[in-house]
Amino acid sequence: LLAMTALMRALVGGQIGLRFARGNLPWADELARYLMLWVAILGASLATRARAHITIDITTRGLSARGRAWAAVVAGAVGMALCAFLCVVGVHYVRVEVASGYASRALGAPFWAVKSIIPLGLALIGWRFLLGAVDDVAALRSGDLRRFSTHLPAELGVMGTGEAPPPAGSAGAAPAATEPPAVGEPGGPPAAPPAPRDPGAPPPAPP
Repeated sequence: LLAMTALMRALVGGQIGLRFARGNLPWADELARYLMLWVAILGASLATRARAHITIDITTRGLSARGRAWAAVVAGAVGMALCAFLCVVGVHYVRVEVASGYASRALGAPFWAVKSIIPLGLALIGWRFLLGAVDDVAALRSGDLRRFSTHLPAELGVMGTGEAPPPAGSAGAAPAATEPPAVGEPGGPPAAPPAPRDPGAPPPAPP
């Protein structure tokens, strides 16, 4: 994946430089587009394995750790079913490309070979969702739900522990905020010195 990304960046950068020199590689743009397709799908598979894909957690923020675990299981099952459906569609799409016999103009590569990453990548992503759901079910059965408590809001408990926050004034509670001392008070900033008196001004009236 890193090699394909580096090659794609080199091709795009080289094309930009050649256009300034009024040159061109007719196959470079085509290869860069195909590499982008493969990098995007393989990167999505890696993100799914690391649970780094885009998620919408607004519906699970107020849930307990067990509730979040069940939500993760449901999300994994839905993601796996969607990937399975799209994989079947992708297989049909590749079969159509095989029957057509079309190939790219610059590289001469058959379109079915280039686009075969679509069903293969979707099958791999669905497999990652399945493994994640199995792992979540195992966590529910064992009761080890610590990783589902890492984003617990402060008002619902201590982040990463699932415990309630300590009461105010206890040893574990955060110190209460106090206002800083006023100007001139002990510990506060010094008072500003009086302004110098104008020698030509009349003396101040007696009190």
